[in-house]
Amino acid sequence: MMFSRARRSLRDLVFSASLAVGIAGPACDEEQPILAQPTALPGAEDPPQQSYLPECPLPSSVLNAFESGTPLAEPATLSGGLDLPAGTRVVGLSRYLLHAYAPENTASCLDDRLPQSGATTLTPDPDCGCWPAAYSCFLDPEREPVPSWELLTDESFPELEYCDGQDNNCDGVVDDGFEPNRPIYCPENPTIITNDDFKPSICRLGTQYCIDGAFTECQDYIGPMESDPCNGLDDDCDRLIDEDDYGRCGYNDIGICQRGYNECREDGEIICREAVWPTDEVCDGDDNDCDGQTNENIPEQLCYTGPAGTLNVGICRAGPQICENGELVCYDTLPEEEVCDGLDNNCDGVIDEGFAASCASCEPGSVTLCQFPERHDTEGNLIEQYDCGYGLRICLENRTWSDCEVPSDVILQDEWDFLLCNLYDDDCDDAVDGTIDESGTFTPLSRECYNGPPGTEGVGICQAGQQVCSSGTWTPSYCDEVLPDGNDYCGDGLDNNCDGVIDDYERRYGKLDIVIPIDTSGSMSTYIEAVTDALRQFLPTIGGEDHRFSILLFGHMHEIPGYGQGAAEMYLPLSSLEDTIAALDELVSWGGHLEPSADVTYLLTDPSDPLDINWRPDATPAIILLGDEEPQTNVDPLDGARPDAPLLPYSNLEEARNACAANIYPCQLPGCNSATNEYWVDGDPVLVYFYVSTPYQAFWEPLGETYNIQDLVRTGTLSPNMAIAQELLCTEADPEEGE
Repeated sequence: MMFSRARRSLRDLVFSASLAVGIAGPACDEEQPILAQPTALPGAEDPPQQSYLPECPLPSSVLNAFESGTPLAEPATLSGGLDLPAGTRVVGLSRYLLHAYAPENTASCLDDRLPQSGATTLTPDPDCGCWPAAYSCFLDPEREPVPSWELLTDESFPELEYCDGQDNNCDGVVDDGFEPNRPIYCPENPTIITNDDFKPSICRLGTQYCIDGAFTECQDYIGPMESDPCNGLDDDCDRLIDEDDYGRCGYNDIGICQRGYNECREDGEIICREAVWPTDEVCDGDDNDCDGQTNENIPEQLCYTGPAGTLNVGICRAGPQICENGELVCYDTLPEEEVCDGLDNNCDGVIDEGFAASCASCEPGSVTLCQFPERHDTEGNLIEQYDCGYGLRICLENRTWSDCEVPSDVILQDEWDFLLCNLYDDDCDDAVDGTIDESGTFTPLSRECYNGPPGTEGVGICQAGQQVCSSGTWTPSYCDEVLPDGNDYCGDGLDNNCDGVIDDYERRYGKLDIVIPIDTSGSMSTYIEAVTDALRQFLPTIGGEDHRFSILLFGHMHEIPGYGQGAAEMYLPLSSLEDTIAALDELVSWGGHLEPSADVTYLLTDPSDPLDINWRPDATPAIILLGDEEPQTNVDPLDGARPDAPLLPYSNLEEARNACAANIYPCQLPGCNSATNEYWVDGDPVLVYFYVSTPYQAFWEPLGETYNIQDLVRTGTLSPNMAIAQELLCTEADPEEGE
């Protein structure tokens, strides 16, 4: 049995102190024999000098092996039942001690220098790393009738040489191979691939020296990094270069856009692979600029699809080219079949051709304005034809119109000073559909428009829109006025419904049921603390004492039958403010990855109340949804891993939004009834506020108010921003106070 270096003090104790049978011998590397120095045990008579015969019985083969210095030829058994196998070398013998090496012990630190007889004491050198086993002769008559041998201590076998100030391999040299001037590479870590073995590796072994039986500190060592950044090097020293996952890339996953993945090139540059990026919006039915809207802001252009030579002849005119349902549609005026109406319907330059002179196109003597007039002399000769201004056409006795004539006393620029949006220079100032000032600056023709209820224009937020004439049409084709809002939001200082009263009381909600769905998936782990802190600060600021609050969780890891994985679960039913704050203290992110936020919105606004919210009929319902992922539904899986949700009445995300809108506009929940809720205005929508990530706000905007949760959390302004919702959820208790 081999002792470890930690047991060296035990060896010293056994051979130097406890036995007290001799004087420490010479160093191992000295060619000096160890002479017998018999010493009596306490209470025993002094033994005769030079006697090494033991007091305990000893087989003759053991005595012969000791005296001859040869190993035992056959196994031998000592009194007491201890076996010495064949090949054992007996290297020390005295009245009370026997020292022997086992056959497999090749130690030579002592045995080559022991005398063949008279060696009654064996004291190993402190620098030696090996020693023989020691057997003690036990002389207790009361215990055993015959003295017998007992194993006092095991032997120590040769080891690999180590820097510890000992001769571990028993070759007579201490710390051989670890000379003070010989550098030793460090540390010993076979899992690290160093630059010596793999040149791109950043790892370098350090060096240390063995001095006075101990290693110096490891110097100049370079260890592996935890990650392997893209730089063409093996930074984590595993013989692999740039093997990390460098994440996704791209603009977003909206419209035509698709996210790709980052790839590390050999030169250490990261490039984006397989991403689809936004382009300019075109009329093709796709969301080309990936903003959640399709075919928006397509520039209107003038177009004409009629035969060549017919443009601006007769009734034929160019029109605007408008994107409709993913296709460009040209609204021009094309040639038609000629009819008797005083117009050139087929745009061939002739009016009412093919009809008899009696074609009843006008009342004789009637006069009308006409474009492209001509001027004739008194004899009917053409003096000039104009491409601007207006002439007169007179209905003749045969009920046909005369040519478009400019009276001799008319100056076009002075006579016709009105302007129309018609691709024509009405006032002959060289400006079509506009005016040119003295500096030569062109100002297009413009007009105001307003389609709101009479008496509301210019009242409160209501303002007329502005249209500009472009290519003969009013642009935009719709009127961009500001019309009355059905809600007059409390606390914003505006007359939203344009009735002349700011913050009128019908939008003050004195009794609220506020449900807060919170995404608790893995991605929300960085937001959840900020969300709960913000709610703890915000909810107590809502005025009034009869409000109730409920918390729903979605985005968790398990499945709800009929609604799929991550569906909404009740965390806290409608409760008091105090219970809600306490529940928020225990809320954590659960770590799922499916977040069906569209399903949650639909189920919360469903008048059948499938989530068992138990909305109160005399309280106004409000919803504040918080999440960071793209809008999702379990019936329209993004990754193909979601179960069917048979209880949801739609088949994709777009249909889900439409179903939500049908529930929201107008609100159909119990509290949305003026008969039971004195603060409610019938026909108003559900109050829904979405705190979501920026790329997905466009999806939610048709359903309610949206806010950027990423920026609000990053800037620490989530709670102050929720005060905006408080303004919208005005809770003045007495309606009369707002009149």
